[in-house]
Amino acid sequence: MPTATDPLLTGIQGIHRAITRALSVLVEESRKFGSQDSVDHKITEGFRLYAHTFCDLLHAHHDGEEEIGFPRLRAQLSAEAVATLAGQHQDMLPAHHAIQTFVAAPIPWPQETWRGIHRAALSLMPGWIAHRDAEEKLIAEASKDFSPREKAALAKDLEAHGMAHAGPGPLVVPFIIYNLEGKDRAAMCSLFPFILKGVLVPYVWRGAYKPMLPFLFPR
Repeated sequence: MPTATDPLLTGIQGIHRAITRALSVLVEESRKFGSQDSVDHKITEGFRLYAHTFCDLLHAHHDGEEEIGFPRLRAQLSAEAVATLAGQHQDMLPAHHAIQTFVAAPIPWPQETWRGIHRAALSLMPGWIAHRDAEEKLIAEASKDFSPREKAALAKDLEAHGMAHAGPGPLVVPFIIYNLEGKDRAAMCSLFPFILKGVLVPYVWRGAYKPMLPFLFPR
């Protein structure tokens, strides 16, 4: 994973890895709970919050790319490449919307709701992986001649868009950080100010994301 000296790729790859890990959690946990006769109410509430935050982040990430990232890279990306990436976003929408619909159901969820979440998340995975890999390769190539200042400016604009559109900060920022671990988490956190990663996330906001803790990496 790039270091903070390349904040553009560090941010994109960090978000991508958090989304990938979270989608894997949705697949595996829904499979497990779909085979149980009942699931604890608090666990279900936490899972629903986790799934909602995943969906909000995925939507905001793709929206930011289409509104900010792709236009700024248009001179370096072919029209065909941009159309392919945007088309992949559209291809993921049915599964994305299906997850949102299933997790909006009243709790307790019957087994069929859990199984529906599992089917939707599982169907999203191949398209997401293919898109993630293609996008990282294309953006790395397109931005290779950008100056450090240009990369930092684009990364800042994408971050600002994400923070404005990905749902409440007390949910989405911990969601990103704690769906990463080790070097990936350290690289992503290098982009955040200390007040965010050292005070708000571990202490002030903990109550907001506490229901999601069973599905996140340890702090």
